[in-house]
This record gives sequence, C-alpha cells and structure tokens, in this order.
Amino acid sequence: MSLDVINVKTYGAVGNGGVDSAGQSTAAFRVALTVAENDGRQIAIPAGRYFINEPLVYETTGRDARGLTLFGEGILSTTLVNLLDDEPLLSLIGGHSDGSRQWGSRIADFSISPSTGDEAAAVVPHRGDPPEIHSGAIELRGQWHCDIERGMIYLPVKPLHRRPPHTSPRQPPTRPRRVPC
Repeated sequence: MSLDVINVKTYGAVGNGGVDSAGQSTAAFRVALTVAENDGRQIAIPAGRYFINEPLVYETTGRDARGLTLFGEGILSTTLVNLLDDEPLLSLIGGHSDGSRQWGSRIADFSISPSTGDEAAAVVPHRGDPPEIHSGAIELRGQWHCDIERGMIYLPVKPLHRRPPHTSPRQPPTRPRRVPC
C-alpha cells in the first residue's frame, strides 16, 4: 500500500466486529478522515462489516479544496453499517459563502447498509401503502465533481402504519386502496 493511502484498520477500525465495535470503528474512521483532510491522502477500507454509530464528516473550507478518495475492496466485501437514525452516514461538505467547492471526490467499491439487517427489503416491491424510505447514506454539499463507482446503498423500507378497518355496524369495512409502487 502506498504512503498516500490510509488504512482505517491502522487507526483501530474493526471489520466484522459487530454492533459492540461501533464506537471503536467510528473513532478510527474519524481519525482517518482528519488525516485525509490535512494531508490529502486516500482512505482504504479493507473487507469487512464496519458498524458506524456517529456521522462521518469530511469538510473542507479552502477555495477549490481537494475532495475525499474513499475506497473498499468491493460492494460484496466491504460494508459500512449505518446505526444512525435518519442521518447521513457520510457527509462530504465543501463550499461556503465565498463560492469555494470541493473537487474530485471519489467513493468506490463498498456498500452502505441500514442497521435493520433487512437489506433485502429495499429491493422487494411493496404492496399496499407506499413505503417510507430512510436512506441516511451519503450527503454531498458543495461538490464540484464527485465520482461514485461500484457502490451499493441498501435502503430500509418501513411500511406506513395501517389503521384497522372501521368495524361499526352502520358502515361496512373499507377496502384498502391500491397505490402503485
């Protein structure tokens, strides 16, 4: 591995450590992001499932600042598990009132999964009421150019709450309406 590349495991990230390792992995990713901001280095994420319990933010303030390069070992090998509720797991923020922007961010070869463990629910057609979708995956603000290559983001699908049918003897129960997906 080149000197221009930071490995998150060097800072203590635990792949396949489970939910109990979330604090340690999150802290390691944050240190790696800080080093990358200061030195312009790339971040490598080895194969594994990394549980993240706080937002990861890469923010630059300089005019035309270099963006983040973050890459894993493949969408089936490297997964970041988002334990946050409705917050982005990763935020790439550049750009301020002076018109500055981040340029050249590259995110590649990893997946982001919800904490529900129900990754398959994102691709199964939902029948009945439309689902609520909470991605909490990646936030891009003030990006001049960002490549996202060979990535996969699983979206947890939570069905809307259904009210029980009306059971009054004066009125027959209503039929559920069909809503196209």
